[in-house]
Amino acid sequence: MTIAATWPNSPNQHVLVSKRTSLGTGPVSHEFVRFTLGPNGFSIDRIRADRILHEALTGGPDPLRLSMVFNISHETALRYTTIAEQLLADELEQPALGNR
Repeated sequence: MTIAATWPNSPNQHVLVSKRTSLGTGPVSHEFVRFTLGPNGFSIDRIRADRILHEALTGGPDPLRLSMVFNISHETALRYTTIAEQLLADELEQPALGNR
């Protein structure tokens, strides 16, 4: 279920919202994140890294764009775009399932 489906009218632009923060604009607490995500092996850093890589894969591996959108250094953005380019190249090299 998406956040938009759960909180369609929330003014909160944060990725994670709770019952308490959905009507405001502030982030969830660190305790909420640890309690909700921690037992499943997730962290905010892992979610952020996943989000940056997803953006590089779907929006095109452009380091300048990534650094501006996510406020990361150009070196970090370049690392993400390099990984995205490698993943996209690997995907293109894979034979179609019907052609094996």
